Amino acid sequence: PSSSSSPLEISDLTKFPTEDLPRSVQKIHTRYLAKSHKLSNLLLEVTRIEAKRDTSESGLSEGQENTILKNNEKIRNLQEDMEGLEKEIMASIGRKVKKEGKKQPVSKEGGFYEEEE
Repeated sequence: PSSSSSPLEISDLTKFPTEDLPRSVQKIHTRYLAKSHKLSNLLLEVTRIEAKRDTSESGLSEGQENTILKNNEKIRNLQEDMEGLEKEIMASIGRKVKKEGKKQPVSKEGGFYEEEE
């Protein structure tokens, strides 16, 4: 039996425009997008395997159970990595915004909004 983890909602950072950001931040964003794609694939695989548990009379095989456990560990690691990358990107955006004297975009529940003062 696997521990049931709720699927991570992919942040709107995957849709965030990066053209005006420094090349180094664009590279971080590209790494973030790659991890986001990998995360989506792992979540889909776990969902499909767990769906078999519901439809199969004999349950899941040991290999399927092990795959779920390994994927859940990879999911946790990817979430941690993505969180770190998101912080790097947001810090860079904050520095850029301060230089330009605009309001800073703030991540809220995976989205962006202008912080009200």
